[in-house]
Order: sequence, then C-alpha cells, then structure tokens
Amino acid sequence: NSGFRSKYEDRCSFDNRCFKKRFVPTMPEKEGVYTFHEFVKALSEMPHLELNSHFKPQVLTCDLTTFPYDEFVELKNSTQLDQAAKKSGFKVPFSEASHEAGLLADHANHTTFKCHACTWETVRLAEAIYGVDAAVLGYNFDDAYASCKEHGVSVWKPDMDVSEYCSKF
Repeated sequence: NSGFRSKYEDRCSFDNRCFKKRFVPTMPEKEGVYTFHEFVKALSEMPHLELNSHFKPQVLTCDLTTFPYDEFVELKNSTQLDQAAKKSGFKVPFSEASHEAGLLADHANHTTFKCHACTWETVRLAEAIYGVDAAVLGYNFDDAYASCKEHGVSVWKPDMDVSEYCSKF
C-alpha cells in the first residue's frame, strides 16, 4: 500500500493519467480516484518482468537466489535498518535520514491509510504476484487478510474531497 500511496497520492497527486503513464500502464481509463484494489488488479495483469521496479517482485529485482545477501531486515524495524546501514557503509543511519538525503527514513514508520482498504481478492492477487518473494523472504499474507477483514472494502464517492474521505476512517 505504501508504494501505491507514494506514487499515486504523492508524486502524481491523484492524477490518473500521471499514474497510468509513469507506473502502471494497465490501469483502466476512468474518472475519479483509483482504489488500491484497482491498482493491485492492474499489476496482476502485467507480466512480472514488465512491472515498474517499485512494484516488481524482489526475486526478480534483487536476484535473491544467486546473490549472497547477509541478511534481510524489515522496513518497520528501525534498529535493524540502522545496523544494516552501518554495515553497508552509509554515513547517516536510516533513522536520521531525510527525503532530501535521498533516503526514505519515514517508511520505517509508514502507516496505511484505511481509505485504501481492500478485499480478500486484492490479497489473493497480491499473493499471485509476490508469493515467491514471501516464500524466499519468509513472510506470509496473514496480516493483509486480517486488515481486509477489519477495514473492509474501499468506497469512493466521486464528489468527495480526498482528504475529507480519508479523514472519516
């Protein structure tokens, strides 16, 4: 969800044409705001090798099966991120980095807007794209299923302001 938000909500400022052209060419033409489910569905319809590098499965991007990585750390674990940054020779730890420095330190504390909730079908589509990543990197989709159950389906009213809509959740 954070990849969708940072590209669609931040960089493209909810502009459907920008998002479709720059990141996901299979997005359907439509009026109004794209939902997270539409985004995942469009990704699932593209060949994985053709996905934008932000959304491509890590097994295709990082060559996880042949390159000897020392460790994998979760973005939400700032201590592990800082240790990995130090080990890799970064001058500034991730917890002290800024966007200006080209490091996205706030991703460690990134929260998911509930206004982009999903359905179980959304999670199944994501599993189809990232299932090999999950197997190799040792995670599963249990939290995603639980989140969809808790927050339900996104409902968008075309005449509603985005900030007003998201503030209701």
